[in-house]
Amino acid sequence: MKYSKDPRVDAMVRELLGKGAVFVPKGRGRHACLLFPSGLKHPIIREASDWRAGLNWLSQVKKAVAEGAFNANR
Repeated sequence: MKYSKDPRVDAMVRELLGKGAVFVPKGRGRHACLLFPSGLKHPIIREASDWRAGLNWLSQVKKAVAEGAFNANR
C-alpha cells in the first residue's frame, strides 16, 4: 500500500508502522492518520501542496516521536 505520493513521507510512515504506530484509514476527517501508542493522532499528507510540505510533515512527526509518541504513559 502506498501511503503518500511523497516518497520521504511514505518511507517514514512505513518506518513508524514497523515501530508500533497504527494506520487509521480515512474516515470523517480529510486525511488518514497515524495513531501512536500514546494516543496521539497525526494526519498523513497524501499529496504535498508545495516542496516544503513533506519536509514540514517529517519535522513534525520527528518532534512528536522525540516528545514520547511511542510512550504509552505519556
